[in-house]
Amino acid sequence: MSPDNGNVPASLAEQLMRLAAELKAREETESEKLQQLGLWKQLLFAILREQCDREFKARPDWDLETIIQEEGGLPLEAFIDDLEKELLRPAE
Repeated sequence: MSPDNGNVPASLAEQLMRLAAELKAREETESEKLQQLGLWKQLLFAILREQCDREFKARPDWDLETIIQEEGGLPLEAFIDDLEKELLRPAE
């Protein structure tokens, strides 16, 4: 930038415009990816719900406690500290 007239050199203006276009393209791509992620999550949850519904209908005598015992599940107290640490960990 020239101190006397305040004009921005053409090369700097072109670079700023190029960077602005790149930023806009990245933001659009990120937005699309987030939207797709939401759709994938919905699909996954629907598949899992359908699978769980089938399994529970096949075993109407099952309750959550029985399933946990048969699958070797642990009580919440066994891993709650790890979950809390993970939640409190600073984002990378």
